[in-house]
Amino acid sequence: MDYIDLPRILKWVSQVGLIIVSAWALWDARTIREEQGETDKVVPRVRQGFLRRLSAHGWTKLTLLVVTFAFFILSDVNDRKAADERTAEARRQATTLRQLYLAQFRVSRLSLTWRPDRDAMKLLVDSASADRPPNPNELLYLRTALEHGDIVLRAASANRGLMFYSLARPQGEASGGPYRPEDKAWQAVENSLYRLWAGLRVEFEGGSTIIDPLGAHWPCDVRFNKGEVTFSAANPGIDLGAFATMSKIVVRSGRQAETSSDAECAPRNLPSSITIQSEDPRLHWSQEIKIGWIGTVVDKQTRSDGEEIPICEFSSGALGVTATLSESLRSLTEDSHQKR
Repeated sequence: MDYIDLPRILKWVSQVGLIIVSAWALWDARTIREEQGETDKVVPRVRQGFLRRLSAHGWTKLTLLVVTFAFFILSDVNDRKAADERTAEARRQATTLRQLYLAQFRVSRLSLTWRPDRDAMKLLVDSASADRPPNPNELLYLRTALEHGDIVLRAASANRGLMFYSLARPQGEASGGPYRPEDKAWQAVENSLYRLWAGLRVEFEGGSTIIDPLGAHWPCDVRFNKGEVTFSAANPGIDLGAFATMSKIVVRSGRQAETSSDAECAPRNLPSSITIQSEDPRLHWSQEIKIGWIGTVVDKQTRSDGEEIPICEFSSGALGVTATLSESLRSLTEDSHQKR
């Protein structure tokens, strides 16, 4: 419900009423004169059509009344402007204080999920096969689990972590692991992820990173579940203060070399839709983002034959955020006029 400024309305009603009463009071014997119209003197006065006009004294009083009311209007406009400026400054200070308070709380975990298209999944499987695990059956199971089964990488640090896979078969479930970062199976999956999606990240429009699963936040947890891939980053380094005001977000890709010098920027193997989700109970955020990739040439690469190939990066453009804080923190992000 919109706020009604009742005191200001009453002030205007009283001023308008005052000017009406004052103007009416001018219409007395001291401030008007009567002029006889074109009538016969024999005709009674009531039918002679006497005209009532303001005298010089009346015009002076009316002019002063209008000037006084004009000064009132000017004063009210200035008062309103000053009040709006004070309100805006108070809101800015309140926003700053809320952000400082919320900056104490770090987001504990964010995840990024998408379903690679058929071409991207085929390239992922082929790429994983390039770093062959020593066991042929192991390679077969890994390839199949990427598309139809379940693979989980739990990364504790750059050289610590465990990977498991499981795959349902008619004769029973096949599973493997744990594999560690130094194992061929782990490296096969990790290298294939880098070849396809290195540099894929979500940022605030101002440039600060939200989640960069294969960059700043790697190693992170990864899960392939029946053709869907989820990256889950613990402690991504953003605080709840970033969500006190609803900033825009941008999805960006890593660099991709085009196929020829005259080729336009065209995204390859990038998702058309991603879902970003908070696993922190204080931040309610589960948002599916449809992406229309926009390509920009950022560099050029010279081949051995002298041809210069454009290097492109892609972004989604600015997107709205649907995140909200938990009920206990939400009041800190609402102005008093929003609560009414």
